[in-house]
Amino acid sequence: MNKYEKLKTQVEELPDDFKMSDKQTLILIRDLFEMVKDNNELINLMDKRIKSLETKDK
Repeated sequence: MNKYEKLKTQVEELPDDFKMSDKQTLILIRDLFEMVKDNNELINLMDKRIKSLETKDK
């Protein structure tokens, strides 16, 4: 079982009455937006690299 699957299982096993504080929720949202932003930057870099390689081949 990899790290992601283990974490997924742990989250699914939380009790139904599990609560998070507002601060924890906001931190989670902030971190998620940072990951999306970083992922978008990586996608753009890869796109530029692919375009550069395509133009080299021509």
